[in-house]
Amino acid sequence: MNKMEIVVDKTMEEAYQTYSLLNEEVARWQNERGSYWTEELNPAETAPYYPLVDFPERVIIELWKRLNRVIGVLVPESVLRGTWSEFIAGKPVADPELVSCLQITVSGIAHLFNASGPDLDKYEGTGCPICGESAALSLLTPPYGKRRLHCTLCRHEWSMTSVGCIRCGSGDASEQNYLTSGEFPGIEVVA
Repeated sequence: MNKMEIVVDKTMEEAYQTYSLLNEEVARWQNERGSYWTEELNPAETAPYYPLVDFPERVIIELWKRLNRVIGVLVPESVLRGTWSEFIAGKPVADPELVSCLQITVSGIAHLFNASGPDLDKYEGTGCPICGESAALSLLTPPYGKRRLHCTLCRHEWSMTSVGCIRCGSGDASEQNYLTSGEFPGIEVVA
């Protein structure tokens, strides 16, 4: 093993530890504040039930500040509010720590909304039924290969038919490209 591999391993381990700490804090926040915020929720009549632009800013800022404290990053509330406004307007967030905590914040809140929201078992769309983000990833789950779409923004997962493009809906295999790599056995990218 060379030095580069060791450094990468330590960096990945540190990142995973931070990620785990943040998710533990989200769970604590959900237990402490979840009932309050679920009473404040007003889902839309149809999916997406909680579009990102409709997430209450107060809940975003509350959890985001808490997560920033966990990693020792103190950011003025005015900066968080400005960053949130830019984010929901589709502008990129340049600070990686800030955007990491924001993504975990959005995910934690979306999970809370999902737990208290409408029944999603019969939802069949390719846009996330929680936040509305277009699905960019689907997974086949063991043991039977049931297909699940994964929202990369709020991390919600939902069922989908096992055949077809998640972008255009085509089920014609001849219209799709299948990409595989020996480095990642069992993973197939369909484009």
